Amino acid sequence: MLTVGRLGVTDENRVMVLRLRRHSKRIHGGPIMIAQRPLVLVVEDNKDIRDLLGLFLLEKGCHILEAEDGKQGVQLARESHPDLVLMDLNLPQLSGLQATTILKNHADTEDISVVALSALCTDLRWREKAIQVGCKNCIAKPIDFAELTRILRPYFKEDRNPGFSAHDETE
Repeated sequence: MLTVGRLGVTDENRVMVLRLRRHSKRIHGGPIMIAQRPLVLVVEDNKDIRDLLGLFLLEKGCHILEAEDGKQGVQLARESHPDLVLMDLNLPQLSGLQATTILKNHADTEDISVVALSALCTDLRWREKAIQVGCKNCIAKPIDFAELTRILRPYFKEDRNPGFSAHDETE
């Protein structure tokens, strides 16, 4: 018997999500554990940046979901409960600050980690606002992928996701 965590199919612009939690069939006396890959929701209105982040996260062994505005980001977070949300701050529909506030003020999404990823993060006032509404960190664009790897590593256990290993910082 196979125990399946989340299974979701979205439109052609998003990745199909299949998260296997564990295989409960006993072989040689114990259950087989299947590695669970982290699910990251990228909320970004710029398609090129979404695509770039998607490739980076796929290379790191993550499943990804994408949203192109704050409203869609909140909806996908509520439906899929990702391990992490990378949130642009300057978004249509709902800003990243508004979307993060909504997520942090609802019991079903308050524990989802949100990291702001925005050109606005170069401004100390915006960084403070992002942290104040619940973002765990604020990464400036243009994206420094070594910094992004370093900041994201604590969100993913290395034994669960070897894509975030210590040697990545030197690349």
